[in-house]
Amino acid sequence: MIAAGMLTAGALAPDVKADGHLTGTELVYAATFGTTAICPVITTFPTADGVLGVVDGITLDNFTQGDAFDIVGAAVWRFCPEHWPVVIDAFERSAAGPVVVAGAIGGRP
Repeated sequence: MIAAGMLTAGALAPDVKADGHLTGTELVYAATFGTTAICPVITTFPTADGVLGVVDGITLDNFTQGDAFDIVGAAVWRFCPEHWPVVIDAFERSAAGPVVVAGAIGGRP
């Protein structure tokens, strides 16, 4: 579902707020798809629009946009931290608010 979100990256609501808190379901999603979908897509599209496309794709799996931002932040922090700056850029552009991830998936490598 993540790749499908690439087509609608600009459709994010400006009032979305990422809270930096992962529920158990969000944590499992980030851990499950971090290396198989989230990081590979962001590696292929290493821009704010690429990140926003991933967020849109995650919302297709019944997460809110704020929760999707949290999932992307946790997955990138843990599995592909080299993309952290572009994630921050995407979050700032989307008005999602500050990004807070403190080792949600076993800490940073």
